[in-house]
Amino acid sequence: MKLTPWCIGVTLLDIFLLIAYALWSKALGAMKNVVVGYLVASGFMIGVFTFDRIDPVIATLIACAFFATMGREIVKDIQDSEGDRQHHSRTLAITLGPRRAYAAAFICLALSLSIAAIPYAIGLVNDFYLALLLIGFAVFLLAWQVRQSSARLCQYMIMAGSLVVLAAFAIGSL
Repeated sequence: MKLTPWCIGVTLLDIFLLIAYALWSKALGAMKNVVVGYLVASGFMIGVFTFDRIDPVIATLIACAFFATMGREIVKDIQDSEGDRQHHSRTLAITLGPRRAYAAAFICLALSLSIAAIPYAIGLVNDFYLALLLIGFAVFLLAWQVRQSSARLCQYMIMAGSLVVLAAFAIGSL
């Protein structure tokens, strides 16, 4: 199998971003969440995208992974606020406060789920996709309910909901 220029470009960008993250993550502020969201999403890009053909279901998965990961990272920053403050990090939780940071996380998760509905709405996936997507949505709602009592549990539940949505993509395309 030959590596495409697209795959090589994504890999080189990922390497650069991983180095930047390792060196400057505390100073990146909200961009840290964007970088991590991109890095997770890029894992789905490598090897499946070419410039001459972009699969709409995979493109949707990439967008969902990006926004869901950003939402989870924002909640994780809320959880880590105390330590991040000591290291002078500029996360959303510190610069805007936890309430606004949760609002940003909610927007990211809502975007992820809204985008995830597109393949079903236009008939690209089967009914199992919708069933699993609804389960993932329910897990996200439960995560949202526990956010005030436990940011840690909230971010773990977002991860669990993301895995259910990932399963929806895998099973929905069969």
